[in-house]
Amino acid sequence: QNAELTIYDGKIIDESKSIVTSYSGGFVFFSINGGLDYNAFANIPSEIYCGMHIYNNYVYYANRQGLYYFAFNWSNPTTNPSISYINVDNYTNVFSVDGFNNRIFILKSTSIDVYSIGTDYNDLIKENSISISNIDNSTLKIKGFNEDVIIAKSDTNIYYTVDGGFNWNIFNITTLIPSITAQDIKTINIHDENRSVISGNKLFIYSFDGFQN
Repeated sequence: QNAELTIYDGKIIDESKSIVTSYSGGFVFFSINGGLDYNAFANIPSEIYCGMHIYNNYVYYANRQGLYYFAFNWSNPTTNPSISYINVDNYTNVFSVDGFNNRIFILKSTSIDVYSIGTDYNDLIKENSISISNIDNSTLKIKGFNEDVIIAKSDTNIYYTVDGGFNWNIFNITTLIPSITAQDIKTINIHDENRSVISGNKLFIYSFDGFQN
């Protein structure tokens, strides 16, 4: 398929179902045949993309201006879903969003907020929050492995929790490599609740204890 904007992110549901999105412009495509064909959603908000989560038959789409959701039936898909805005308290300075099952993780320049999705799907209940420090907003990234294991980066700090955000380990990579800058840190990969890898420019570090060390 031809695309007007570069693909920035995506979610794979199974061997046949996937969604891909651009960084800006509201460019979101879905496939139900293993990527042989992609179809564009017609009415996705066009602000800068922050993250996406798929829970049951609902898609949660986050950009800098807000969090949205819509019902999506993979067996009978539509390119023009009814998109609704979710009212999230203090949804400002949001830069990265992820989720797992009924949890949504929102990373701001000042905090990490963990929410659970209510029975109405448009109801988010705040479970936990931690304040963070940040200088370079472009370094903010969050990833969830499951409902409890979440890792985030802000500048050269790594934030890691294995209990859904009640307790966090905070590790500064410069304690290992003093010359590393925030821009050197590129990717986060979680293997399980204890083992993770962070890589980047001349950087490859791993942890076996949830970044306690």
